[in-house]
Amino acid sequence: LISPEVVVRGNAPLAQKVFLKLNGLSEFTAIPNGNGDFVIDGVVLGTLNNGNNTLNFYSIDKDALQSDERIVKVKLNSAPDISFLSELSGIFSRQLKVDWFSNDANNDKLLYSLFYSSDGGKNWDYLASEIFDQSYNIDTSGFFDGDNYRLKLVADDGTAKKEVISDQFSIKNNLSFVVSNAPQNNIYNTTLPLFEG
Repeated sequence: LISPEVVVRGNAPLAQKVFLKLNGLSEFTAIPNGNGDFVIDGVVLGTLNNGNNTLNFYSIDKDALQSDERIVKVKLNSAPDISFLSELSGIFSRQLKVDWFSNDANNDKLLYSLFYSSDGGKNWDYLASEIFDQSYNIDTSGFFDGDNYRLKLVADDGTAKKEVISDQFSIKNNLSFVVSNAPQNNIYNTTLPLFEG
């Protein structure tokens, strides 16, 4: 359950009044209609206790006798928080280590998936899935050189997912280098030949 606001519907044909106690604190009441149907709204689940909520129900009949109590446990799930720790901008060659931070308010175990885009985020391809750690090493030698790469990281707690997308970065596996301002080499004559005649 992700939304904190719930509406409780039920049927209690012998009840004059239905009571709901949320987490032992807030109490709500409803009067069933002629068919015994009732609705309790305005119930907002809490995030304390890892999002675990206890709803206690009971009713009172026309003779003022209280019914047995029913207990329902409901978990309010919160999507995990996630962010990149690695600075994903600039140029990468051969190796790219990705680190991230994540937190789940419900203390759920998280699984991560990594996607990459070579066109600035228009299209995404799987890079890795079912990652348990908060770090992943990417060998970029299998990627084409380009300037429009992005990574997308998805954290999944089993019920809710959250994603974060990196800044744009470049992969240059075949970097060429240029030597500038070097003195003329005595072995190789780099001047143009002079022809006379």
